[in-house]
Amino acid sequence: SDKKFPKNTLLIQGFLKQMIMKHLVFSFFLLNVFFIGNAFAQDYNKYISKADSLYEIKEYLQSGQSFESAFKLKEDKEIYKGHYYNAACSFSLGGDKDKAFSCLNKAIAAGWMDLNWMKKDPDFDNIRKDDRWERILEKTQKKIDEYEKDFNKPLRYELFIMRDLDQELRRKSQTLRREKGHDAPELLALWDSIRAVDNRHTSRLKEIIAEHGWPGNTLVGEDGSHAAWLLIQHADLEDQANVLPILAQAVANGEASKTNHAYLVDRVNMRLYKKQLYGTQFMRRNGEATIIPIEQEHLVDERRAEIGLSPLAEYAKRFEVDYQPPSEDTYKERKVKEQQKYEDYMNQARAAYDAEKYEEAADLYYDAITLRVGKGSDFYEAARALARNGETDEAFRFLNLALLNGWASPSKLKKEPAFKSLRTDERWKAVVDRANLGIEKGK
Repeated sequence: SDKKFPKNTLLIQGFLKQMIMKHLVFSFFLLNVFFIGNAFAQDYNKYISKADSLYEIKEYLQSGQSFESAFKLKEDKEIYKGHYYNAACSFSLGGDKDKAFSCLNKAIAAGWMDLNWMKKDPDFDNIRKDDRWERILEKTQKKIDEYEKDFNKPLRYELFIMRDLDQELRRKSQTLRREKGHDAPELLALWDSIRAVDNRHTSRLKEIIAEHGWPGNTLVGEDGSHAAWLLIQHADLEDQANVLPILAQAVANGEASKTNHAYLVDRVNMRLYKKQLYGTQFMRRNGEATIIPIEQEHLVDERRAEIGLSPLAEYAKRFEVDYQPPSEDTYKERKVKEQQKYEDYMNQARAAYDAEKYEEAADLYYDAITLRVGKGSDFYEAARALARNGETDEAFRFLNLALLNGWASPSKLKKEPAFKSLRTDERWKAVVDRANLGIEKGK
């Protein structure tokens, strides 16, 4: 994870070990993109993690030295540019200018090109007056000019502007949450602004995709494509689900990151109450992090390896979770028990609904659905109970989940007496339209 930003206390998304920008933050999540595949991977990662921890407690020279210990385990060309950059930050803050410039030069040689961030990064305040600083900036600019010569620069920089605003607002939200608490009026007002910006960014991104397809590596560069992916993380579930096949095609064409696609797959599945595939999504409850359930969990490390991710046991340590994938037999036994538990919940929920115990029914439907083995029609049933119980917002949410999980029956919607109170709501028409669209797609 980026060494400068704290973990979200509510929902931890899987996070990228390496980021195009050192200071990219994710509202619900921290992200992971780099996989070390040689025999020294574990020791390398330990040194990197130790370096990050030392940075956090302001032991900057020791942090830089731990980075150096990691670098000795790999060839220069194999080391990720962000690690060199972070090492330069530590050495700069620790007062070792020579090593700071050495690591910065290696970062640039490895592909670091975020000149705007480098210029304002406070970690380099100690070395800005050194004659070598201007030479570093010039070298970086030349590399950028060469790299960008064939890209759609206006679109590329538009994506960066949207990305930077997205991240700036979320950094502010983290600061407010730490200083004033989750329920602070200032934080709630800020989140209203964030949602408005997210909606605007999503609308623009949909226009871009309609015109160009996924903004891929050839069009806007890998970092530009990554910026677009970061923006879609903050879109509505329906928009994320619609983007998935487009992003998958871009990956197949070599135009987007396999890892980015995997994270979005897991994020969409999580929001649809399905099981994830790659183990990137974690939830924190009562201070404890837990992994969102995984489909065919005994094969998760095979899937992760195919897209360049480290084993889940190693990744889980970042959330302070001690994890080992189950054996195939253990997974199968667990799945049988899970299915039986699901059916028990559903039967109890239906019985409670028939007895007009709607609050009890809604709770039981929710217990069933959170096991992540249900069908779209089960979400529809839950929506009926929620509507009967007067939970209008949740009823609409579960109706939309039913539609996104493949259920579509406009005639049932129109006839169902449980939805009488919903039909006067402005959201009702959109639900019916989506159901009709689902019927059309199914033909």
